[in-house]
Amino acid sequence: MDNDKTLKRKSISLIAKNLILLLSVAVTGVIGAWSWFSNNTTATANGISVSCKAPDGLEIAVVEHGAEAPKVYTEGSVMLSSDEGGLLENLYLSEVTGSGENDSFYKPKLTQSQGIAKPDDKTETPWDEARANVDYISFDLYMRSKSEQTVSVAKTTKIAPASTVLTWSDGYDASAYNPSTAGNFSRDCVVGAVRFSMVDSTSENTRKLLWIPAPNIYMNTTKTPFTMETNKMSGESFEHAHYIVNDETGEKKRNTLRENITINSNIASGKVDYTLGTTQEVVKLDTKDSNKEYYVDYVTCHLWIEGEDSEARLALTGGKFSLNLDLEI
Repeated sequence: MDNDKTLKRKSISLIAKNLILLLSVAVTGVIGAWSWFSNNTTATANGISVSCKAPDGLEIAVVEHGAEAPKVYTEGSVMLSSDEGGLLENLYLSEVTGSGENDSFYKPKLTQSQGIAKPDDKTETPWDEARANVDYISFDLYMRSKSEQTVSVAKTTKIAPASTVLTWSDGYDASAYNPSTAGNFSRDCVVGAVRFSMVDSTSENTRKLLWIPAPNIYMNTTKTPFTMETNKMSGESFEHAHYIVNDETGEKKRNTLRENITINSNIASGKVDYTLGTTQEVVKLDTKDSNKEYYVDYVTCHLWIEGEDSEARLALTGGKFSLNLDLEI
C-alpha cells in the first residue's frame, strides 16, 4: 500500500496562523467486483488496510459504524486492516447499490436475459441489505479537540488507481499494470465505480458528502474487446445512479444524481487527478464531552463499488486503488 502523504507543520497558534490540520486515511487493496453482468462469480478482497493519521491538536479514533463511542483516542495513527481481529477481517468488497446515506446499501436480486444480468426492481422478494465491512467499508470517524473547530474534507483528498498506466495499444507489454483479459486496460480502472460518502452524527442522517472520484474513467462494453476511456469530462460517468429501496412497501426505484459540481454535497471530480478538488465542510466540533474536557463529534464514512456504474464489471475484478482522506480546520 502506498504511504500516506501528510503535512508536517510546527505547533503554533491556530488563531494566529489558521494552521491546517490534515487527517489521512489510506485504503488500499485488491477489489473484487463481481458485477451485475455476472451471475455465479464470487468476490474477494485481500490485503485491505486503513491507516488514519492526525497531527498535534486533533485526536481521532475509528470504530465500526454504530459501535459505542471510543474511550481511547490518539494523536498519532490508527491502523485498521484485514488481519484477524481487525475491522476489515471479513471484507469481501463487491458491488452494491446505495445513496451513500446510512443503511441505504443493498445487493439486488438479479434477472438474467440473453446472458446479461440486471437488478430485478419488480420482484416482491426483498433485496438483501449489504453487509458493512463485508460487502462495503463503513466506519465511524471520531474527532476531538480542546477548542471549537469546524472540520472540512480538504480538496487534496484523493482516491486513485494503483497503476500509473491504465490503457495501451496492441503489443504493449502491460504485465506490470494489472492488465485485464477483456481489453487493453488495467483492472485498476475499477476505481471509476468507487463511491465515497460521509454522513453526520445527527438523527436526520444528513449526507455531508457524496463523491465520485474517477468520473473520467468510462468502460465501453458495446463490443468486444471492451475499450476504456480515461479522459471523459462529462456524460453519464459523472452521474451517481443507484437504487432507492422503501423498506416498508418493498418498492425499488432507480435514481440518478446528475450534479457534477458542488451542489447539495454531490461532487464528481472534474479533473483527471482523482482529487476532490474542493473543500467540503462535514462537522462542527462545538459540543463538549461528559467530562467537559474535549469538543467531540463524528462522521460516518462509507466506501463502496456502485453496481450501477459502468466500471462495476467482472473484467475489472482484482483492481486496486488507494484512498487518502485529508481533513482541515
